[in-house]
Amino acid sequence: MTHDHLISIIIPVYKVEKYLDRCVSSVVNQTYKNLEIILVDDGSPDNCPQMCDAWAEKDNRIKVIHKENGGVSSARNAGIESAKGDYISFVDSDDWIDFDLVYHLLKLAIENNYDVVSCLFEETYDSNLNKAADKRNEIITVLSNDEIMGKMDKGLCYLCGKLYRRSLFNNIPCLPENLSVSEDMMLNYFVYKNCSKLAITNLKLYYYFRHSQSVLSGKITYRIIDDSMQAYKIMEDDCNKNSNIYSDFVYCKVMNDFFLLNSIIRNQACIDRYSDLRKDILKYKKYILGTKGRKKYAFRHIFGTLLLMVSPHLYNLSIELRKKLRGY
Repeated sequence: MTHDHLISIIIPVYKVEKYLDRCVSSVVNQTYKNLEIILVDDGSPDNCPQMCDAWAEKDNRIKVIHKENGGVSSARNAGIESAKGDYISFVDSDDWIDFDLVYHLLKLAIENNYDVVSCLFEETYDSNLNKAADKRNEIITVLSNDEIMGKMDKGLCYLCGKLYRRSLFNNIPCLPENLSVSEDMMLNYFVYKNCSKLAITNLKLYYYFRHSQSVLSGKITYRIIDDSMQAYKIMEDDCNKNSNIYSDFVYCKVMNDFFLLNSIIRNQACIDRYSDLRKDILKYKKYILGTKGRKKYAFRHIFGTLLLMVSPHLYNLSIELRKKLRGY
């Protein structure tokens, strides 16, 4: 494969001075060299702005955007607007990528005319983990447009670990930029509407670093709940209720509602959002408890829906018991 295609890699940067060098190093050392690396300093109050500028002096492929703090969506959008590449990829600045990620995903995209190619994540607490992926047993799964929503809960909701054809971001509606969670799911929902073919490789080429500052590592907050519910409402308002994908969207929404509701119970926080989430789940009870739902939903979600209908108290006890048994 030639290196004719310019690839734009967008890295939003905010308060990550402990991790930034590791992230950028993994990008500049890619085996595929025709890169445009866009570091978007989202008004970071630490040494990140100076670190970004220092990287730009070392490598002329790096472009730095300094902007007022507006959140990760605002930073990504600034990067997308600036991107000149044929394809776009996103990397979170506390994560890092396999040295062959761009080359491998691009090769798959070009040879098979895929609009999006996604890899799997290596989720790690080890800040030094870096192992070459074994490509001998690679499995490629190809999805049509109608099949994508059914896999959103399997990692397709995340923006990172993917290579997107640049044109997919054309004509995306104006979306709120201030959301702290589910913003990647929301953007991907609209991007995938323009996607004809998406491929997933089972290779783990993206290192997702879990640490105490990760958005969902802390306790549940009102902002997490409200931002997530707003993002899903925007998607639902757009989704055709009579389309083939609507039941798949409902599944993703119900899984998110259960996650938020269970977090409220486990943390005994934001209790006044409990009723809204319970009503939201029960709104879809015909999808969960119907014949097709019994094939799609896990038993605990079907049983949980029944408990929420007849006795929220028993549902709460079941979550608290699971917390004691599992330790979380």
